[in-house]
Amino acid sequence: MISPYRPNSLKDYLVFFLPEISITIILTLVIYFIFKFSDISTPFVISTFFAIFFHPLYDFLRKFKIPASLAAILIVLLILALVILAFAVVIPAFYSQFLDFLNFIPKIVEKINTYFVHIQKYFGSKMKLTLDKEYILSQIIANLQTIIKEPNLYIFSGLFKGVKSIFSIVINIAIIPLITYYLIKDGVSILPKILRAIPPRFRASIEELILDIVDSINGYIKGQVFIAFLVGTYIGVGLSIIGLKYALMIGVISGIFNLVPFLGFWSGFISALLVALVDGSVDKILGVCIVFFTEVLLENLISPIIISRNVGVHPVIALLAIMIGAHYGGFLGLLISVPLSVAYRPILSSIYKKLTQEI
Repeated sequence: MISPYRPNSLKDYLVFFLPEISITIILTLVIYFIFKFSDISTPFVISTFFAIFFHPLYDFLRKFKIPASLAAILIVLLILALVILAFAVVIPAFYSQFLDFLNFIPKIVEKINTYFVHIQKYFGSKMKLTLDKEYILSQIIANLQTIIKEPNLYIFSGLFKGVKSIFSIVINIAIIPLITYYLIKDGVSILPKILRAIPPRFRASIEELILDIVDSINGYIKGQVFIAFLVGTYIGVGLSIIGLKYALMIGVISGIFNLVPFLGFWSGFISALLVALVDGSVDKILGVCIVFFTEVLLENLISPIIISRNVGVHPVIALLAIMIGAHYGGFLGLLISVPLSVAYRPILSSIYKKLTQEI
């Protein structure tokens, strides 16, 4: 058996881990650019997401000898149709329930204050616990004025954080289909062109590393989107079956925030439980608990099947990524922070493999 290779000097270590060091630096710079220049990078981030998610469909169409350009155009048209459907059907229905929910908030506050009174009587507390419903409602409305007045504009401006004008937002939205088209059609040819500029000695290592990173991000994004769709649908339908108000709104919120670890369950469960508590029906409270805890069971069963362990992220790393992403990238940063952190796992795995391999 040949002993494992051990670099003897700092120079040896730098050469030995040059592919990992180079990719780490480039990846970090790309992430910095995404957050620092979000007005420029956001269309590329959104287009990359579409290209990754719909590329299997592109491969499927190509199997039927459909020209590459036509296949990419068909997918872009499908994406546009889905986006238009969302803004024409789902978002107005969600918006309607959301506005009604704002009017429902005072009832929630009154119910909570009633529980506070019972708690104080039970424990004999002299401390007065109470919530000011007028203040709470005014604060919510003050922070959501844009979405209350114009939900579609709020969504666009939230995605394109840092863009200074409506004209810039329109330009960014207009170029997303074009970028998506070229990424779907020519994305596969980008890597070979990059590899030609790399010295042959490191070419194979860097290619393997890049492919592992792409596969990790690809697998994570597709898995999380699919799970989020299932979670949102399951919760929305489940709450509708038990007759809970705002079932669609809570389902949509749960599905979207399920893309962010830890937020999906609690955002939906707390909202649904508050609505059920105001209703005062024990059956609905029990129904909410059953829907959400069976959702947790279902998610834990399907997640390992859909998302490989090799593309998972440690909870501490995920929380750190979420905090950084939300701070520097707003809502879009919140969504993409964990998928971006996934990219570092293959790098660490490669370093570990090199340190333990036998040659």
